[in-house]
Amino acid sequence: MTIEELAAKWSTEADQVRDLGLPASVSTAYTLDRCASELRAIGEGWIKVSERLPEYHERVLIVGKYCKVTKGFLMDQWYDENLDQWPDTTHWRPLPEPPKEKAA
Repeated sequence: MTIEELAAKWSTEADQVRDLGLPASVSTAYTLDRCASELRAIGEGWIKVSERLPEYHERVLIVGKYCKVTKGFLMDQWYDENLDQWPDTTHWRPLPEPPKEKAA
């Protein structure tokens, strides 16, 4: 599943949850919509964990099935930088290069 497909899935789920008309469903739908927007904004270039994994201990960006994006790494399982487990990681990508300072 590509990032765009994942974002589309969350948008569809948001519509389905919103249709329930329950107070909690409004918050859930908003969260799903926000997640879909954020994923679209960060773009493609994500690698499915089922297709390829980074080197062990390599710092990368990871995204979980509940849309949160953070820096993390793979050991025996996925972890974020706080060493919290991320068992639902679906995609990863290398960290971007830091900005280069212009010579004065």
